[in-house]
Amino acid sequence: MDHMISMTSTEITWPMEMHGWSWSEVSTDNYQTVFYGVRDIVGDGYDEYSYKHLIFMEKCTGKVISEYFGDEVDVIEKDWISEKQYNRRRPLSTTLSTSDLKVSINSDNVAVFNYTTPIENGGFVDFMSFQQEGASISYNGTTEEGNTYWEYLVSDRGALEQPEPVPTATPALTACVLGLFTILFLKKQ
Repeated sequence: MDHMISMTSTEITWPMEMHGWSWSEVSTDNYQTVFYGVRDIVGDGYDEYSYKHLIFMEKCTGKVISEYFGDEVDVIEKDWISEKQYNRRRPLSTTLSTSDLKVSINSDNVAVFNYTTPIENGGFVDFMSFQQEGASISYNGTTEEGNTYWEYLVSDRGALEQPEPVPTATPALTACVLGLFTILFLKKQ
């Protein structure tokens, strides 16, 4: 059970309009960041954050250097991977940036926790990744490489509200393409 969703076997107490959340922790030799963001079901729900909080601190002492909230944090998620067996998608790379800080995360190796519940649309799929290398923190003109733990949760309700579009050919499009190929074929004859 994920520690951020409080529920019983008969009741969900987290807001059902939540699409999901992202959580990450990046550590380098000198620094550490912790990010938590909540996505609402707005647009496609995958990149619309209604809450963002990024903490930047000294790794050895835990002293907070800076905290950023809301619009102070830009979240750029790229290289989307379709996880068709779960009817979800997730980003391969995430960049968190502020006016003076940039955090880069890759999530190549992912473990999946698929929580189903007897409550209709009450479950979620949680993609989790620990990368020993490939993460970075850039601050004051220097960049340090490090590791990351990353989590990207998508609720059942979020997936049902905006399922990933599946390309389909309409009968009219199919007829048009076949007609075009027939014309081209006859011209060559």
